[in-house]
Amino acid sequence: MECMWALSCVVQHRVAMADLQQLRVQEAVDSMVESLERENIWEMQDLMVWCSAGCCEDSQASVQQVHLGIELRQRLWLEPRP
Repeated sequence: MECMWALSCVVQHRVAMADLQQLRVQEAVDSMVESLERENIWEMQDLMVWCSAGCCEDSQASVQQVHLGIELRQRLWLEPRP
């Protein structure tokens, strides 16, 4: 009976260690994603919004012209760069 109890303890310990390892990996991935968003994506989104907002400054432009300007600027930002 003592052998079964010891085996059960070993299995539980290994499961707990695997869960802890998985938690550490998930925390590292979450941290990396947040860092990428803060350092790169947010800045790009900010620039896209400001550039698109520039299309709205012309009070003489038609709605169609404003929409076209916004669409063109967004396409330029989303194009892959060499």
